[in-house]
Amino acid sequence: VLGVALNPADGVASYHILGERAHVPTVYTMAHLPSAELAARRQAAFQDILREWQPMQGSDLYAIQCPCRPDCGCIPLNEVPRIVLSSCMYVGELDYFFVEQPFLALYGFRIRWHCDECESEMACKFPMNP
Repeated sequence: VLGVALNPADGVASYHILGERAHVPTVYTMAHLPSAELAARRQAAFQDILREWQPMQGSDLYAIQCPCRPDCGCIPLNEVPRIVLSSCMYVGELDYFFVEQPFLALYGFRIRWHCDECESEMACKFPMNP
């Protein structure tokens, strides 16, 4: 995937793959989770991120990590502080925070869950309590 663009008018994400475009609705559903459970998990993670961010404010970029704390070590903690979640999340749940960036407008910071240098993931992607 070379890039992702979200059209807020119709809620469709454009994924640019080697010059091709594929339109995928950004409803963020997961086949095995009811939408109410997915919304509750997202809200819990949102609050978790804010709670962990409060004492470490000051950066414009943070990496979210699951409690397993996988970390390649390429980027020092003082350059990109880590926000450790209280539970592991699925890839789609992590992607929501990366694509939508829900903290940028209100709180002024961005979220990622992978390393910019080596592209390693900072999450195991396997929830212990799905």
